[in-house]
Amino acid sequence: MAVRLVLAVIGVSLSMFACGNSGAEGDSPSVATVEIYSGRPNPSWTLDKSARSAVVTAVDDLRVDEGLKPPDEGKLGFRWIEVTGLDTSHGRAARAKVAPRVVALELSADRRVVLLADPESHTLQELLRHAAGHVDADVLNLIRQQIR
Repeated sequence: MAVRLVLAVIGVSLSMFACGNSGAEGDSPSVATVEIYSGRPNPSWTLDKSARSAVVTAVDDLRVDEGLKPPDEGKLGFRWIEVTGLDTSHGRAARAKVAPRVVALELSADRRVVLLADPESHTLQELLRHAAGHVDADVLNLIRQQIR
């Protein structure tokens, strides 16, 4: 009986380790990367727990708008801030492209892109609050000018 108990505990432990609690917010870090066409490497940083929570809250407050256009990939200068691994009320997002006035969520389940209206750019502003110290001040000012 003791052997069965030990084997059961080992089995459960291995299962938890192998699954890694996948799908739980916090199982892997969310990384934010400023996508800017500049000829220099794109700055990025890992969101801490409070920043991640604030960004998810901002995204959760947005509504789906199928009439929106996704962020422009061919645009020169600042394009968007890409954030990986967010669990939102719209679904688990493998990637979120946060641009002025629009957030494009690429859902993990089916890679479908959901466009969310963010007319006041609250999600982008939230990311900028947490970018200080990680992103050059000139880049932050450039982004702030685009959301005015």
